[in-house]
Amino acid sequence: MQTKCAPAGAAPVHDEPPLPPPNKKARALHGKIIIQLKNLLSRNAASALDPVFKAGYSTILELFAAYQREIIASSDYRVTCGKNCPLCCFHWVADVYSFEAAMIGEYIQNHLPQNIPAMCAALREDARLLQTLDDMLDERVLKDARPDTLRELDRDDLLLEGFYQLRRPCALLDERGACTVYAVRPMSCRSYVSFSDPLLCDPDTIYYHEALTCLCTLEPQADELLEELHARYDRCEGDTSLRTLLPYYLEGFRDCIFKRII
Repeated sequence: MQTKCAPAGAAPVHDEPPLPPPNKKARALHGKIIIQLKNLLSRNAASALDPVFKAGYSTILELFAAYQREIIASSDYRVTCGKNCPLCCFHWVADVYSFEAAMIGEYIQNHLPQNIPAMCAALREDARLLQTLDDMLDERVLKDARPDTLRELDRDDLLLEGFYQLRRPCALLDERGACTVYAVRPMSCRSYVSFSDPLLCDPDTIYYHEALTCLCTLEPQADELLEELHARYDRCEGDTSLRTLLPYYLEGFRDCIFKRII
């Protein structure tokens, strides 16, 4: 298991809680995930929307949830996130697999077709704002920065922190702030967990280090297999950002607004 302080694209810059290493049951669950991933790769489905592929990945997500529960249950922490809590949904989700975006797009087309025009308009506005922030970062922050300062800065983190503080809610939330694609939300969203009062997930608390959040992810072997699957079904030139991928999968054409893929 990898647990790390979440980067700005996925979670606030908070303190990392120490989670225990995987116990015997967690390791067994991770082993089942590896087997399922290898099965998906060996089946070589023509599309990520193949029913067998979707069923296989759904099983992986169920195993991943059980794996996380096992890790956290053996720790001193308890998750405070909830299904209808939207406070972390201001982030620019930068790490989505191509096949996940395809499945989310299909889910929206099947269940929320009336929402697609408004969703895509909001997603394109998000991309435009991120591009504006990117330009401002060059012109106002990095242009005259000292070399030693530039070496210490993570450009992408600065950009994504800026976007988070714009308070742009994910276009997939409904009017109550609930995720409309919760059943097929990407692994990146599932990986982020908070052990603090949910109010500390608000963008205003991004530098409040007493909050405890982390990314509870899989081991490197699983990551490598997931990357293989991503490359197999990638149709968007390496783009892995949810807000720029979805218009392609919802409307069928690539709209490259943001010039620099994160």
